[in-house]
Amino acid sequence: MFIGTLATWDADKKFFPGILDTAVAFLKSLDPEKAEPGRYAIQGNEIYASVECGTGKPEDGRRFELHHRYIDVQMILTGDERQDITTSASTTLLEDRLQNDDIAFYSATESIQTLTMHPGMFIIYFPGDLHAPGLFAGKGSYKKVVVKVAASLVS
Repeated sequence: MFIGTLATWDADKKFFPGILDTAVAFLKSLDPEKAEPGRYAIQGNEIYASVECGTGKPEDGRRFELHHRYIDVQMILTGDERQDITTSASTTLLEDRLQNDDIAFYSATESIQTLTMHPGMFIIYFPGDLHAPGLFAGKGSYKKVVVKVAASLVS
């Protein structure tokens, strides 16, 4: 996992596979106010993005997710969003859709850290990183973009 900003990416990108620069370049190209919800093709099914709007789930609706085939690059366009992360080995599998949808959901009660994402911040989740996005940050609605990068492009 990596937390960064668009403003510092040029200095940080040397530590990451070059293909992630493609994802961040897409983030930089978006006009936060004009980006419409939906799917955006960047490089076929290997790199694509989804713009989403939400109001955030309450903590009691929190489910941690992970992926195996894709890296997530998530950025807030407008508003604020809470995301929780955990490194706990004490998780309970709630739903396994990895085979068809590259997502599995877990519950966790230990080693939970909370981030409040603001516009211009992004987070990169690598396969296996447990994260609970889309949580209520106390300030109404948000708009975000999630860029999916096939992990096979970096292995």
